[in-house]
Amino acid sequence: MRIKLFLCLVLCFSIMALTPAFANIAITPFYIDFDAASNKRVVSVKVTNTTSEKQTYRAHFINYKQKPDGSLEEITKAQEDPNAPFAEPYLTVSPRQFTIDPGIMQTVNVGRKPMPNVPDGEYVSYLMIREITPPTPIEQTQASDKEFGVNIKALYATAIPVLLIKGQFTSGTALSEIESAGTPKDSKNALIAVTLEREGTRSSYGSIQVMDGSDVVGEIKNLRVLLSTKSRRVVIQLKKPESELKGKKLRIIFKDGRTDNTITEEKVVF
Repeated sequence: MRIKLFLCLVLCFSIMALTPAFANIAITPFYIDFDAASNKRVVSVKVTNTTSEKQTYRAHFINYKQKPDGSLEEITKAQEDPNAPFAEPYLTVSPRQFTIDPGIMQTVNVGRKPMPNVPDGEYVSYLMIREITPPTPIEQTQASDKEFGVNIKALYATAIPVLLIKGQFTSGTALSEIESAGTPKDSKNALIAVTLEREGTRSSYGSIQVMDGSDVVGEIKNLRVLLSTKSRRVVIQLKKPESELKGKKLRIIFKDGRTDNTITEEKVVF
């Protein structure tokens, strides 16, 4: 008997930022904020199986470092930045494993532990919801020998940031290096690139808008610049072609994601 692997195992994951669902999983909310001084100790996360099959999931915490391009790199305890500490030691999750039918929603409770002797700071980890459906064995009989195959399907996961705040902090965002980023191959509309410079002692969170007069010609919501990076470069797809915007004065506005107040605004001639 020989072992044959018919399909390779693929693990795909998405950090929830702009969309409510990725592949086989839908999850809300998109992020969790805890204040150590608040009486709020538990946040309920809704996980929905968007496939046509029963699925088993596992919930656990994972740690990432944000890069200037917005991508995330998994890091270990040994790589923890003292200026950007992990929230994982002060968090709980229940249930840790669950099975749900197609289209059914499961509530996962994320709780925070007391932090009386922990230094003030912003602590960040990610709640990962991962498919763990086991592979299905398949036997095949051939003329000369018998092969045992394992049919392994793609497994998906999604993660959302969990922030734990202790103490009083300042948060701000500046806009810099605003410039045209050309036109994508699959669209006639223009792109504009902007660098978000994090200021203060807390991560930045909000939305960025590009205004042509009173028209919103570009927008990205739920942007975060975490403490693990000083700046983040974003490229925004605009709703108008470069020929229509060339020479116009555009306003670039960054709004606070918690209050919707304008934090900063810059003007640029496109």
